[in-house]
Amino acid sequence: MSELSESIRVAFLAAMVPGMLWVDRRWDRPEGRIPAPIALTVLGAGLGLALITRDWTGLILWPAFFLGWRAGGVGAGDAKVWMGLAAAGGIGPSAAGLAALVALARLRAWRMGWGWRAGLAPRVRVPMSAPTAGWALAAAMTRIAFGG
Repeated sequence: MSELSESIRVAFLAAMVPGMLWVDRRWDRPEGRIPAPIALTVLGAGLGLALITRDWTGLILWPAFFLGWRAGGVGAGDAKVWMGLAAAGGIGPSAAGLAALVALARLRAWRMGWGWRAGLAPRVRVPMSAPTAGWALAAAMTRIAFGG
């Protein structure tokens, strides 16, 4: 993979950190949703990066995100954003990002009073945009450290 395409992937993942924190503050916490235009833009950009770099390994995770949405564990906007991040990051950085996402989501649920065992579909919605920013940061750092 070329140095330029690798730099573009890292820049995209790094830009998602403040972007997802902004989405968390503007929409996800107060309204409990991620607007479709934002989620679809992230999904399209991630697919575009996967196409440019010819690295489709992140798409392996897509069925898990789809099933998480269908089971009611996450919203459709969350699932689309995660699909875009997985496509952009590739499988290795996305695995590191998912580990960060799970830890940060559990921390947020605990801070909301649900303990560490909130289950797949907690009784109250846990906003996932800020933990998603942690995913993007972990994926970008993994790409920088290990080159994907």
